[in-house]
Amino acid sequence: MKKVFSPAQGALGALLGGPLPGAYFVTANFLALGDTKRALLTTIWGGVILLAVFLWHSRLPEGLLNYSICIVYSAAAWVIIACTQFTKPQIVASRTLTLHSNGRVAGVALVGLIITFMLAYALFDLLSFR
Repeated sequence: MKKVFSPAQGALGALLGGPLPGAYFVTANFLALGDTKRALLTTIWGGVILLAVFLWHSRLPEGLLNYSICIVYSAAAWVIIACTQFTKPQIVASRTLTLHSNGRVAGVALVGLIITFMLAYALFDLLSFR
């Protein structure tokens, strides 16, 4: 049985961990389906989106706009998984697919958040021009 992430797991993981785990969940599902071309495209676009979020987020004023970015990439993870891969009822009904545990989702989100903070620090330190 192939382990995959549901749309809700992908969205919640992206909301908790940022766009990096969101891209990971979508990529992992494409790899489980054997679609390496879409997995590679997701990895590339995930990197582009992560860089865009870093650069755009640093120029936004404090407030509601910061949270709206999180909601947008979380919703994107949900929609991509639900529309191009599968829904939770399809996973449950399948004989070849099973869900990853929610603990794994939380772990991936935490590791992704830590990596995101490290990348953000490195990028902002590089762009600070001391």
